[in-house]
Amino acid sequence: MRGFTKDRVLYGTLRDPNIEIVNLRCELHFNCLDTSNMTAELFDTEGVHDEQMDALMLNEVEFISKNDYEEILMNGQVIEVSSGSNSDRIGRMSVRRYQEIYHVHKNSISSISFLFHITPSDIFERKRIKMSHDMKGLLFGYNNWTNVEKDNWKEDDIWYDTKMGRLCIYPGLIFEEQSDGTNIVKEQLKAFIKVTGDSLEYTKVKQDVEDVLKTYLHMLSVLEGKFTNWFYCEVDARGEKKKGFIADIYKSVALNKYNNSDHLKFNANKYKDILPIIVEAYTNLSEDKKGELDKAIRQSLIASAPRSTMEARLIYWHSCLDILIHLAGPSITDRRRIGFSRSLVITCENLHINWNDLYSYITKDEIFSDRKADFRITTFRNNMIHLGIYPESKEYDEIFAENLRAAYLFERIFMRIIGVEYDNTPIGEYREFR
Repeated sequence: MRGFTKDRVLYGTLRDPNIEIVNLRCELHFNCLDTSNMTAELFDTEGVHDEQMDALMLNEVEFISKNDYEEILMNGQVIEVSSGSNSDRIGRMSVRRYQEIYHVHKNSISSISFLFHITPSDIFERKRIKMSHDMKGLLFGYNNWTNVEKDNWKEDDIWYDTKMGRLCIYPGLIFEEQSDGTNIVKEQLKAFIKVTGDSLEYTKVKQDVEDVLKTYLHMLSVLEGKFTNWFYCEVDARGEKKKGFIADIYKSVALNKYNNSDHLKFNANKYKDILPIIVEAYTNLSEDKKGELDKAIRQSLIASAPRSTMEARLIYWHSCLDILIHLAGPSITDRRRIGFSRSLVITCENLHINWNDLYSYITKDEIFSDRKADFRITTFRNNMIHLGIYPESKEYDEIFAENLRAAYLFERIFMRIIGVEYDNTPIGEYREFR
């Protein structure tokens, strides 16, 4: 990364399937470390496109700018139209994906490397000691910091074998050179993969590599309870005599500020070891089952988002568990007849999952008795949704606890559904803070 900001003035064509506007000037400015709000200002160099812009409002569009050596493509949505003003500014677009390709030489490609920048992870954060040395500079990796001359170097990288080649995930660094010659250094989680072969088709290889990484990050999201994604990718494609092209790809990704997890950090190596096993098990599921499981995963991640309120988290966790019951529990007819709590117990028993350690305040006999006792998560949820009764301030500790119980039970059920044993892993383990 050459800098932490992207500033470009481009000339090109804006279009959707029905409308094409040529000779537009586009001014793009965004923070390369936070791509959650990438926007571009649009200017009419000819003064004749007002009506066409009105027709593009809220449409999905692409902006293309290219010459003999460079091609730039932006995908997004027109979110503002300005007409009738003294300025030549005619609108603004929200950018979801931005790509620059620099053609060194158009040639048959035999090697493509991808370097992705990824949102923060507790499991893959840097573990080695950071130290500064007057002659060696900033160091990471020496486990014997008292003697930096000794060849005692350790890396934090982890390698996984995938269908597209070896994937490396590691805590890297990024630099920005300042006008006074100094550099700003920031830590940045990265993933690297290189694909080789005869006459590689770039578009297909790129999609396949993105699919592989997407699955790894999707399962990492499950383990960490965080929306994990890549937001920037450097591509280097080469052929004979190292001729080819390079590309920079940016993707709009929300940047959430999650709390650090001591549990994840302490058990990081165990999580790293089981991640590829989970990826393979998830990949082998049927598309229908995967689709339903993804719904539950999304509900769990929304429930874990730092900006969600306690009440909203509880409702999302309840929805998440309900989807899992649909996947592995009683039929819909039985669920409607016997209710959520009984269905959840039956689901756990069908999957041989222990739930009693999480819900010590209730027993199976009480749930299946005539008075039909419920898990507190469903009592709180039903009171809010059906009766409009929201928790009192003194009940928030219990809501917090119910959300935690649901999170750990989700992990256990998820693992059973994909067919991976978790008994000797930190997954689904109860702790007071997630």
